[in-house]
Amino acid sequence: MKALFYFNKTKLTFEKVKTKTYLYILGILLLVFLLGRFSNTATFTSVVRIITHKPDTLVIHGQPFSENALIELLKDCNLKYPYIVLAQAKLESSRFSSKIFRQNHNMFGMRKARQRITAAQSEKDTYAFYRDWIDCVYDYGLWQSNIICNVSNEDEYFAKLSERYAEDPMYVLKLKKLIKDEKLKSIFEE
Repeated sequence: MKALFYFNKTKLTFEKVKTKTYLYILGILLLVFLLGRFSNTATFTSVVRIITHKPDTLVIHGQPFSENALIELLKDCNLKYPYIVLAQAKLESSRFSSKIFRQNHNMFGMRKARQRITAAQSEKDTYAFYRDWIDCVYDYGLWQSNIICNVSNEDEYFAKLSERYAEDPMYVLKLKKLIKDEKLKSIFEE
């Protein structure tokens, strides 16, 4: 076996790599190779979110949209009044069929935030553009934690929506009717 050397910058000489160090490095490389070679890649496909960070932007890659997946995400995110949020998503996106939802993955009709952290990637047709629908839900959560953080009851939440979110003066009444008609509150009481 040939000896390995490394350059010692302080002594300005080549020094022999000790056998113990050499075997240690070889062992690590072998372990990495074997783990990569024999790992079951199918177990890694079940991972649905990869989180990366760009300055002031949170990017989360997700799964295909369904209303049930949205409900589960709303439960997992622990958003305030998730039944109201679900009603907003249905109303704002015309039951998940609007152009803004299909093209921008924007189910809440959100504009790109200028003064808070956002999950939006850019802007398209004056609305926030998200990589996927999960980013949109997370951005709503960021909005909620910034604007709605001091709200302590449903009436205050509706008042904030009317004051800071809605462009339609009938918005809150439409939400309340949708929540009642579709029994959205009961979905989250399980």
